[in-house]
Amino acid sequence: MNKKISIILYSAFLSAISANAYSNTSENKITYHEKDFTNSVSLQGINKITARVSSFEVQKDNKMNFGNLEVQLIKCWKAPPEEEPENKALLRIWEQIPGEDKKEIFSGWMFSSSPALSALEHPVYDIVVKGCMDKENEADTSDTDTKPTS
Repeated sequence: MNKKISIILYSAFLSAISANAYSNTSENKITYHEKDFTNSVSLQGINKITARVSSFEVQKDNKMNFGNLEVQLIKCWKAPPEEEPENKALLRIWEQIPGEDKKEIFSGWMFSSSPALSALEHPVYDIVVKGCMDKENEADTSDTDTKPTS
């Protein structure tokens, strides 16, 4: 009986070692190349009260106002052409209510393929990622609801 238990435990030990060795191989690690990161994100903002939809762009490390929200792009990643289409934007969003201090209401990654996966929870505004791209340092101020901030 003890020999059977020893064999079972030894088999479990070998399985655990091989599983651990497999999980540490470079095949399972996700690697990002610097060329896959871009310096600008295209966002779509929706005012749920007025049903107005606005498109705007935010450059890396810059901020843009959308209504009473301030949006900052930290990083933007675009999948290489040979992979499934995906854009991921690392954003920080603050809300400025008149007479109050600015309050951070979102900090994290948003995904173009699954906007609901990591969404801004706000009673008036929705913001979704449309795509990442490389742009020169010029602000898109074509919309009255959006304006660059310093």
